[in-house]
Amino acid sequence: MTARDIIARVAHARDLQSDQLQKPAERVHDDADVKRARSEAMALVRDRLGYSLPKIARLFGGYHHSSVIAAIRRANKRAGGIEALRSMLVGLAPPAPPPKAFEKPRASNQDVLDELRTLRAELRDALMETERRSREKADAA
Repeated sequence: MTARDIIARVAHARDLQSDQLQKPAERVHDDADVKRARSEAMALVRDRLGYSLPKIARLFGGYHHSSVIAAIRRANKRAGGIEALRSMLVGLAPPAPPPKAFEKPRASNQDVLDELRTLRAELRDALMETERRSREKADAA
């Protein structure tokens, strides 16, 4: 998911156009709905993509990074936290953890000991076989 995707989803959820959220800072005289959506989009871009404050400021039209900080704080406060913002928009929930089916089951201590004993016995047998062959070679020579 890109920053443009997040902006588009927030704009769609608020019945706005994406470019309304990305107007240059000097020309912004928007109503409360646009400002709220812009703040939410800034917070989600920061949360989901980890963009720096100056990068978010440039993305949204050249704001100062301190304005981005204030907007993110307002959005989180209004929504009740970033989790509420994530769940507010369809498709922006955090990715699910991988299924447990791909994880190897953890062996018990006894299973590990049994495996080590088996490996030790196989190693001992291989070593004894190597020594036997060495002796046979030496006797044949």
